[in-house]
Amino acid sequence: MNRRDFFKLSGTVGAGAALGLGGVPSAWGRAAFLAQPRRDAAAHVVHRLTFGPALGLLEQVRAMGPMAFIEQQLHPAALPDPQVEALLADFETLSLSGPEVVARYQADNQRAVAALELQAATLLRAVYSQRQLFELMVHFWSDHFNILLFQTPTIFLKPADDRDVIRAHALGNFRALLGASAASPAMLVYLDNASSNRRQPNENYARELLELHTLGVDGGYTEQDVYEVARAFTGWTIAPLRREVPNVASGAFYFDPRRHDDGEKVVLGQRIPAGGGLEDGARVLDILAAHPATARSIAGKLARRFVADAPPTEVIEAGAAAFLASGGEIVPVLRAIFEHAAFLGRPRPKLRRPYEYVVASLRALSADFGNPQAGFRRLRQTLEALGQVPFSHPAPDGFPDVASAWQDNLLPRWNHAITLTSGGLGAIQPDFDAVLAQLPPANDVPTLLSNLADYLLGRSLTPEEAALLQGLLGEADLSSAQGRQTIQESLALLLACPAFQYR
Repeated sequence: MNRRDFFKLSGTVGAGAALGLGGVPSAWGRAAFLAQPRRDAAAHVVHRLTFGPALGLLEQVRAMGPMAFIEQQLHPAALPDPQVEALLADFETLSLSGPEVVARYQADNQRAVAALELQAATLLRAVYSQRQLFELMVHFWSDHFNILLFQTPTIFLKPADDRDVIRAHALGNFRALLGASAASPAMLVYLDNASSNRRQPNENYARELLELHTLGVDGGYTEQDVYEVARAFTGWTIAPLRREVPNVASGAFYFDPRRHDDGEKVVLGQRIPAGGGLEDGARVLDILAAHPATARSIAGKLARRFVADAPPTEVIEAGAAAFLASGGEIVPVLRAIFEHAAFLGRPRPKLRRPYEYVVASLRALSADFGNPQAGFRRLRQTLEALGQVPFSHPAPDGFPDVASAWQDNLLPRWNHAITLTSGGLGAIQPDFDAVLAQLPPANDVPTLLSNLADYLLGRSLTPEEAALLQGLLGEADLSSAQGRQTIQESLALLLACPAFQYR
C-alpha cells in the first residue's frame, strides 16, 4: 500500500480528521485517549517499561504478573540476550577504547564507522533486547548526559562513553555514573572542560553539571558556585589526539596539575581546602550527588519519563526519598516510582517520542533487519524526517521528553507506518505471518481488528474506533489475496492511529 492508497483508505480530505492527528478534533483525538478504557496492568507495564509490544511479551507479563516482570527487568544481568549479541558480533568499535577508535578510524574516509556502528547498535538493542528497561534507561541517561556525536573528536570518543559511562551505570549508582561522566573524554571535549585551566576556567561543564546533570535549574546554586565548580575541574583534560603525553594514550583522560587551580574553593556553602588537586572535582561530585535538590531533579525526570509529562508531586517525592535513603542507587528510585499508585493505578497518557515510535513499530511487526548496518542507514532517513536521530541533539539538554515538543510533526509517522507495512524499508521486512500466528484466529475484519488492538494497543477498541476502522476497511475474505491487503491496511492504520502514538 502506498501513501496515495493510505489516504484514499482514510477518506482523502478526511484523512487527518479520521486519524485524529494534527490537532483535528475526532473520535480518535487526545480527549478520546484520555477517556478510553484503561489497559490492564500487564499491558500498561509493557507499554511503559519496554519500547513496545513484541511477540509473546504481553502474554508473558500477564502470566508472571506485572510486578514480577518489573523486578526481573530491574536486574538485567540475569537476562540472557543472545539475539543482540549475535547481531552485534561484527561491530568492532563497540569494544574499542576511545584512543583505539581514534588510532584506527580518524582518516577522513573512516570517520563515520564508529558513529554508524553506535547508532545501529543502539537501535538494534532497543528493538531486540530482552533487557528492555535497561535499554530505556540507557536512552534516558544518554539524554541526561547528552553528547553530540557528529563533531570532532566526539565522533571517535562517544562509543566508549556509551559503553563505559552510560551502559556501565544505567541501573547502578548515580554518584558512580556522575563520576564516570565527569572523567569521560567525550564529555570533557563536548563541554570544553578539556581546555579549561587555572588562568581561564571554562564554565561550560560546570554550569551544565549543576543545571542539567544534578541540581536542576532551580537547585539553589549561584553564579559564584558555577565559577567555583569550574575552578575545581581545571586540569581535568584529555591527552591530545596527535601529540603524546607520557604514560597516557592519545584521547584518554588525565589530570594535569599544572593547569589546576589549587586554591581554596567554596561550593554550595561547603569549603574545599586548598591543595586538593584531582580530589577537588571529586569532592564537588560528592556534594552534588548527595544534595536533596539532585534527588528531586533525578526523581522528577524519571517520573516524567515513566509516568507523565507533569508527574504528580507525590511520585517525585517518593522517588527522591528513595534516592537519598539508598545513597543514589537508581533501582530503588525506579522501584518507588513503579510501585506508586500514580503509575499503575492512575495512568496518564505519555506520547512516544519519534525514535520510540519507530522502535515500537519494528518490535510490533517482528521486523527482520537483514543487514543491520544497511538497515539502519535506510531507517535513518525516517528518523531524520521525524527529528530524532540517536545522538544528534546539538544542545547539552538532550531530546525533550514532553508531548508538546513532538505532537506537531506527525505526517512522517504516517509515512513510516505505510512504508513499513508495505515492505518499503528495503532490508527491514515485517513478519506478518509471525504476528498473525500468535493471535487468535480471525475470519472477519471486526475480529481481526479486535485481536490486533489487544496486541498493539493493549486494550479493546472503543466503539467509535471500531466503527471508524471497520467503515474504512470494509469486509473481505481474510484468506484471499484481498484479505492479505486488508490485514496490511489494518496494521498501517493501527500503527498510525493516535492510540499507538502513546506509551
